[in-house]
Amino acid sequence: MRIYRLLGVLVVICCGLSERLGASTGPDDRPLTDPKSVVSASNPAARPAPIDALYYTRSVFGPAWSPDGQQIVFTSDMSGRSNLWKVRASGGWPIQLTQSDERQYSAVWSPDGKWIVYQQDRAGDELWDLYAIPSDGGEAINLTNTPAIREEDPHWSHDGTTIAFTYKPKDGSQYDIALLDWSTRKVHKLTNEQQPGYSWNVVAWSSDDKTIYAVRVNPPLQMPTFTTSTWRPGSSRISLLIGAQSGISAPHSPPMAGQFCSVRTPRAVT
Repeated sequence: MRIYRLLGVLVVICCGLSERLGASTGPDDRPLTDPKSVVSASNPAARPAPIDALYYTRSVFGPAWSPDGQQIVFTSDMSGRSNLWKVRASGGWPIQLTQSDERQYSAVWSPDGKWIVYQQDRAGDELWDLYAIPSDGGEAINLTNTPAIREEDPHWSHDGTTIAFTYKPKDGSQYDIALLDWSTRKVHKLTNEQQPGYSWNVVAWSSDDKTIYAVRVNPPLQMPTFTTSTWRPGSSRISLLIGAQSGISAPHSPPMAGQFCSVRTPRAVT
């Protein structure tokens, strides 16, 4: 019965569209514009732009608020390299946090506001490591130090004990989600994607830090699968609830202890 009602609604919508389209005019009813009739306003003060000026462009992107809302960290190439800067939310000149020939992106504050974690590669090789720097400035620390693995897009848990991020080996074709223990610096993979080309991206932690909301991208169709991965600290198992597009199944991964989870929409299994 519900299907018939939906079909009825679709028929009404289609009929309404047909009436509107029938009353509209098409391109054949409009004369072509003569290019010679298009006139631009002149500027007597205009002059040729120097080539050097075309290269003198600077960008500001990737802002993140401090936990107390008083400061903003961001990436900018105003010094000639894409480094980290921070500025007071009330305004003022920014302070450069990192001075490096390497690039830094995706900066996030620790919940206590003492640290900023970000991704950095080497000579533009895009094999990102996760780094941490004191929010008041100081020496940067390489948290992962894996030349053959990409670690990107860090997300702190609310309690500040764990960082979730995307993880991809240099020769791999899949992005997974991994967890970094802040105190020990140990990394555990949370997913283990088997479908070539599929990608997992962290969206956010739940307020109780027991769930990570993530997106699993289906490259052939370019349609995301919205996924909830539940992991309890100290547990060797994860629970997964995957909400995919209609007709898309979502086989999934071994959790950290190597047990295999097969997930079908829309149920959660452990």
